[in-house]
Amino acid sequence: MNTIKYYSFSNYSENKEYKSIENISIDVKTKKNIYKLIRLNDQQYYQLHKSSIAIFEDYGHMMSLYADKDILYSSFSKMFTALKLLFGESGKYYDDWKGSFSFPFLILNKDKEEIAYLMNIYNIRSSIEFGMRKLIKSADDTLERDIIHKPFEDFPREEINYFINFFVGYLYSSPQ
Repeated sequence: MNTIKYYSFSNYSENKEYKSIENISIDVKTKKNIYKLIRLNDQQYYQLHKSSIAIFEDYGHMMSLYADKDILYSSFSKMFTALKLLFGESGKYYDDWKGSFSFPFLILNKDKEEIAYLMNIYNIRSSIEFGMRKLIKSADDTLERDIIHKPFEDFPREEINYFINFFVGYLYSSPQ
């Protein structure tokens, strides 16, 4: 278990105070960056979610992962079991009528900690989603909060897809 310090994004512009979280985390290395992926509890996710905007999911990429029967993503039960064994119990931040689990994470760029995203792995009906959100300052009025945005330059689509592939591979290869 690692202790990670991050800015309180809900008060980012008014308060530069660090808050510590002691959560399970892993490093994810892509072609361009090294990220810290930190498991969040529901309260942490909810607080950060308030200062975030949604990013379009690449459903073509998700369908290609699902079609590959040799990887963990194509098995709903194996994916859930791996997530639970590695990161603890599911959170409660999901639609319990259509889904059964939620595993929220904070993604920090290790070189530029002010660049951060949220990733919530959850299921809805029979699919597994990787909901991505960009954290923004609470006083930032330049971005519309009620629409889904294309990926930004600091975490482009190729990088997001590589990140998801790495994570799914990590789940598959980790000793449970």
